[in-house]
Amino acid sequence: MFDAKAGELPADVKHSKELRDSLIAFVKSGKGIMGIHAATDSSYKWKDYGTMMGGYFNGHPWGKITLRLDDPTNPVNAAFGTEPFTISDEIYTFKDTYDRSRLHILASIDIEASNITGGFNRPQDHDYGVSWLHKYEGGRVFYTLIGHREESYMNPIVLKHMLAGLQYALGDLEAPDAPSGPLPAERLEKNMKWAARAFTNVMGNEKTYKESKAKEEMFTGTLEAIPEAGGVGIVMRTSFYKLGDRTVFTAGKKDKTLDGLVGKKVAIKGKANDMALEGQQLKEIWPGSVRAAQ
Repeated sequence: MFDAKAGELPADVKHSKELRDSLIAFVKSGKGIMGIHAATDSSYKWKDYGTMMGGYFNGHPWGKITLRLDDPTNPVNAAFGTEPFTISDEIYTFKDTYDRSRLHILASIDIEASNITGGFNRPQDHDYGVSWLHKYEGGRVFYTLIGHREESYMNPIVLKHMLAGLQYALGDLEAPDAPSGPLPAERLEKNMKWAARAFTNVMGNEKTYKESKAKEEMFTGTLEAIPEAGGVGIVMRTSFYKLGDRTVFTAGKKDKTLDGLVGKKVAIKGKANDMALEGQQLKEIWPGSVRAAQ
């Protein structure tokens, strides 16, 4: 058993190259490996490991999801039955080596059923796998992102799913493991439309925003750009956007998300800030998060 803790293998581990090579050789020889949760938040500089495991950690923006069974008849998915399965855990998303052209996706996040409205970080497809199988050069790999919280290991459905995955990795359970291939066009379109409804963080994580006692409210309208030069006064020097009669405060810096929404109708979750400063009456929006308006 390898303890794939988050981060890189410590530099003081003796014979680290030999250990790495032996693990890869073990799986390639026709054996198997099972990865749980942080097994993908590890060894980012060891590309063979990331390819073998099937993905690298890209973030954990969500805490509760509903699963979509991509292969509902696969024996590794038998524990889930036919009813929707919802779980609260530290939910990972994946980058780099996560690719349906290589992996057999068992389950993924049903973003609509999960009512996710933010935190998306795969803009190319919004495809968020949860569990998968794949053949790695003759060996067998099972991975599931579930497993951060103790409660997950108390859930009999989760444990049955993990046990079936382990049996597959050991070679005791035959299961379809051919690559899933690209998302169907209609699912990709649905993912993109749903994600377009999501709010993207602007200042919501910043201390000043969180500590503001103003009530968060919704502001809608067409986002406009304020010229960066030629203006007079503090508003023109520090603001780059406006919505209606309010400037959008971004701490004197431009924001890539807002840049991409200039000229479009937007919805901003933010806080109003009205004050007098240097003889001017400021009417600002402090933007917590923003999305294109529907």
